[in-house]
Amino acid sequence: MERTRATDKLYARGIQARMHPAEDGQPAAPKEFDLYLDRSGEYRWFAEGEPTDAAGESLRTAVENARLRWKGFQVVELEGHAVTSETQHDIPERYAADDLEKVATG
Repeated sequence: MERTRATDKLYARGIQARMHPAEDGQPAAPKEFDLYLDRSGEYRWFAEGEPTDAAGESLRTAVENARLRWKGFQVVELEGHAVTSETQHDIPERYAADDLEKVATG
């Protein structure tokens, strides 16, 4: 698969809590997602290293799109810091196009 990340910088981490137990009756491990800057000018969520269709032109919209797509999704890390509150105000209105320009100009 062609590389879609503009940089290897990790912007956020998220998890989707699984509601159903695994086949052995034990609680299922949460599914993990990583947010990277995509070459398309969006922040895109990746699962197991593969791009998903959840993305956004800003950090806030990328997080909101993940919440809409995956029931039980929550951000656990944002730019290297643990997230303790899930309010929209904690997530900056930062735009991928600006970060993509910074990557392009070095």
